[in-house]
Amino acid sequence: SFILSAGYNEFAIINAVKSGKIKKPSVCEVCLCMGAIQGHHTDYTKPLLVRWLCRVCHEKSHHDYGASAREEQIRRAKDLGIDIKE
Repeated sequence: SFILSAGYNEFAIINAVKSGKIKKPSVCEVCLCMGAIQGHHTDYTKPLLVRWLCRVCHEKSHHDYGASAREEQIRRAKDLGIDIKE
């Protein structure tokens, strides 16, 4: 099976932005502030699908992300034959 990790997803996004496959916006999707925008994965089984958030909104999204949602994501990944390293 394929092992997926947060590091792998971060590497995939960095390469996609550098190669021009994905355009990194200059504003946060949530609060529309400008500055250092970060990619936030809501589904680790889709490494190139991210929400673009400022640091504050990114941290809040992790705080708001409940354990049951994470468990559901892990279950879905396992159903697809993907192991997620934490």
